[in-house]
Amino acid sequence: MVQAAGKGDMRAAEILLRRLWPERRSRPVMLDLPPMERAADLAKALGAAAQAVGAGELTPGEAGAVAGVLELHRRAIETANLEARIARLERERA
Repeated sequence: MVQAAGKGDMRAAEILLRRLWPERRSRPVMLDLPPMERAADLAKALGAAAQAVGAGELTPGEAGAVAGVLELHRRAIETANLEARIARLERERA
C-alpha cells in the first residue's frame, strides 16, 4: 500500500490516511448543564439535553450520547453514596 501510494495510487493513499488519521465519528458539543451533585439532578440535566434537541442544537444521537454520560455520572454518585452509607452503618454497628 505504501509503495502504491508513493507511486500515485490515490486509492492506496486514501486507505493509508484513513488508517493513520481516522475520521472523527462525532463532534464536540457544548451544552449548558445544571450541576449534578445528587442522582435526583439527572432529570434537570436530561431536560437540558432534550431542550437542545428541540432547539436544533444537538442531534438525537448526540443527545443520546450525552444521556449516556449523564447516566454514568448518576451511577457514580449513587455508588459513592451507597459506599458512604455502608461505611456509616458499619461504624455504628461496631
